[in-house]
Amino acid sequence: KGFWKGNETLCSAVLPLADLITKSSVGGPVALKSVSAEGSSGKKAKALGGSLNVTVSIRSPLGGPEIVYSEERKLVIEPWPAVVTPVHVPVPVVESSGHGSSSTSGVKATSVEAERAGTPTTTAPTADTVENKPTLLTGAMATLTEKERTDPHNVDFIESNDVLEYEIATAQALMSSSTDEDEQFNSNMRVQLLNTKLQLLVYSVQNETLTMEQYLENIKNRVKRDQLIALYFKNLGDKENVDIALQVMKRVTIMKKEIQNAEEAQQEED
Repeated sequence: KGFWKGNETLCSAVLPLADLITKSSVGGPVALKSVSAEGSSGKKAKALGGSLNVTVSIRSPLGGPEIVYSEERKLVIEPWPAVVTPVHVPVPVVESSGHGSSSTSGVKATSVEAERAGTPTTTAPTADTVENKPTLLTGAMATLTEKERTDPHNVDFIESNDVLEYEIATAQALMSSSTDEDEQFNSNMRVQLLNTKLQLLVYSVQNETLTMEQYLENIKNRVKRDQLIALYFKNLGDKENVDIALQVMKRVTIMKKEIQNAEEAQQEED
């Protein structure tokens, strides 16, 4: 009877709500942690185990509308190439007293017979006429994902604090200077996504879930990927894609400078 007389904490559970910045629902099984407290009898309560299923939903994420990316693979089968049956054309041999004239006559006769048979004559390619042009997705560029090749400015590809701040300033400037409503809307959405990514990064550092070593390693890996993305768009050749390559390389420059400053600061501390 005395046990139920007042409020008493039996256990506790913690549900992280940070994902509500980008998601409209979080939850799942939450581990129950035991609580030690002095009861009325002076004895400590026993530890409780188990888990509790908890779900928290809101109308829309705190950082803005939730965006879900989906990728689909399609198999495209093109028409089968036409089958070409080779036509055998007999080559007459024309004898001549001159050594050089025999070869010339044979070549002329071959061309004439080929024309009569309706078979076009072809010239074998030489080393001067064959160009060995590399394809766009060769070597390391073959590892680029479809998302990296179609959406190089995606927020998911930004790992650096300095790049996030630069991109936020750029998007805000574009939003304030543009007169196009669609462009203003897209810039505003990008600013919200970038701010959300920056807040999550700061949250991870403050809660020590992301160390400085891990952070720098993430940036170094991102530098390598962005260099491949820039090279891919540069090889496309046209002005629009070259401009995209230059914008991606701007991110690379900022990240390299940030890495250099961080390493110099670590050396000074040591």
